[in-house]
Amino acid sequence: MSAEPENEVSKSLRDSQTISPTITVDEFEDKIQEFNQKGDEGHWRGKIVLVLVGLPARGKSYIAYKTVTYLRWRGFKADLFNVGKFRRQKATSPQDQQFFDSSNASAKAQREELAEAVLEQLLDWLEEGGDAAVFDATNTTNERRAKVMKICKRRSPLLNVVFVESVCDNPKVLEANYKEKATHSPDYKDMPLEEALKDLIKRVKNYEKVYEPINDDFTSYIKLIDLSAKVICNKVYGAMAHSIASFLMSIHIQPRPIYLARCGHVKGGDEINAYTKRDSLTNSQLTRNSDGPHIPYTLPLDSRLDSRGQTFAVLLKEFLTQKCQTYWKEHNELWDYIQNYLQIKDIDEHKPQMNQTTRLPLVVYTSTLARAQETAKPLLQYAQFVEQHSSLNMLDMGDLHGMTTDQIRDRHPNILKEWAKDRYSFRWPGGESQQDKTRTLIPLVMELERQRFPAVVLSHASTLQILYGYFMGMSVPQSQYYALNVPQEVVIELTPSQYGWIEKRYDFSSQVVERLRTRERSSSQPQTLAERTLGIQHYTEE
Repeated sequence: MSAEPENEVSKSLRDSQTISPTITVDEFEDKIQEFNQKGDEGHWRGKIVLVLVGLPARGKSYIAYKTVTYLRWRGFKADLFNVGKFRRQKATSPQDQQFFDSSNASAKAQREELAEAVLEQLLDWLEEGGDAAVFDATNTTNERRAKVMKICKRRSPLLNVVFVESVCDNPKVLEANYKEKATHSPDYKDMPLEEALKDLIKRVKNYEKVYEPINDDFTSYIKLIDLSAKVICNKVYGAMAHSIASFLMSIHIQPRPIYLARCGHVKGGDEINAYTKRDSLTNSQLTRNSDGPHIPYTLPLDSRLDSRGQTFAVLLKEFLTQKCQTYWKEHNELWDYIQNYLQIKDIDEHKPQMNQTTRLPLVVYTSTLARAQETAKPLLQYAQFVEQHSSLNMLDMGDLHGMTTDQIRDRHPNILKEWAKDRYSFRWPGGESQQDKTRTLIPLVMELERQRFPAVVLSHASTLQILYGYFMGMSVPQSQYYALNVPQEVVIELTPSQYGWIEKRYDFSSQVVERLRTRERSSSQPQTLAERTLGIQHYTEE
């Protein structure tokens, strides 16, 4: 008699046994019977837990935050559960390096208890409707990881558990990470830097005594070595897990700027006013008209730049040329990358100098519309390449294209009411939603994350709002993307840091007017507006 085919739950349980011999199918017999009788009904299928692994100051919390930000931007319900943060909330006294000594039995028991409590909170949150959760802790031993797996599988055998190990042995990176953590971690608040560094190094040594890297072929894991310099994936299954693996292979912290800019002005376009809120996050037009979006879609799709738009394009080229020349002079990271890419070594003394015939260290991404191509035209002979992406075209308003907000309110009041209920997911009749547009922008975001060259994106307000929302991260809900302020003739510069993205804004409006008036190249520069750090609250590791 042939054996019955193995169902999905039994297979999941059988695979989970390979994590640790302490996990057996017998322990989950009741769960097997329950799932065989009732099925999952979609409650747990597709959900994922990312379990971070690694020594302190290895960038785990940075990875955790970036991943949660990416998943939230895509529309998933994702959240971060940080054991270190929970530990500090529960602490009744300061916890120095001795608290992390594996020979301190009492402290070890407390740490295990805290970790399990956070993990149970994580699973409760998933059960209440979450899609993806990140368990941010050191999880440095096989015993701890087996316990994590056991607790997760006890809640649901179908839960996808993927370990993400961060390994870093680069002395320069470690030195910077230690200093960063000793300076900003709440564990070292009000402690002199030198004293904090000594305590942190002792804490790391305590973890190193018991650290067991993931080395078995049965565990589902992603191992990141020096962030994305080398990535090892093992038994990573499922659409979300694959997407996360691709994302983690893209991210790095090489300090290169990304510039976001709207296309230049076109004939018949909205009047550009150099109002005082051009550096604000909220679109000032919305504060005057809060019951509907500002929709400047009355222009034909084939609109072309007027003299003002052409002037902005030239000024943008001059600005980016200066910026890229300065970047090439002051940063060697890009030259190191080029050497690695070309497989040449140790020729730093031969780093080429830029001149008028040298192409800029710059890549350009534009929409397919004529006004975007014309804005990029002055950069064609200077940039490494100029690529057109249909995903950068403006949000498709479908049947309502060409109508103003007031016209929509007068003729289709119910449409605006439906839009107000869910601004992110609402799909315009015959068109697309912001969520639809987000999906089309995923490949471009991946490209921007892995790009080592400075990059400029030339697009349109509705699309740049969504892209800008990604860089803002958790600090802005998706329902507010439509309100983000991306004015014409303002260039947004974004530079990565351990805290998210550092933003600077450059206002060209006055410079454009002056150039139009004098018809001569002048020494004036765009006005530098406010600088701020976007998107990240500093997450500290356990």
